[in-house]
Amino acid sequence: KRTITSEQHERDHKIAAWAEKRANGICELCDQPAPFTRENGRPYLEVHHIIPLSEGGEERINQKVLLRII
Repeated sequence: KRTITSEQHERDHKIAAWAEKRANGICELCDQPAPFTRENGRPYLEVHHIIPLSEGGEERINQKVLLRII
């Protein structure tokens, strides 16, 4: 028997939406367009923290980046 604990960080979906708007369908690392589209036709990019929350990163717009994952 073992006990497992985990920590969950609060996410602000408004910040993610603002970052998505800022990226405008273009990867913020390689400047290439999103490789996929969502069901609604909008480009799909992954939202990531520059400094992971688990490593002390913050839930702020300047700490989010939109990346193409293929």
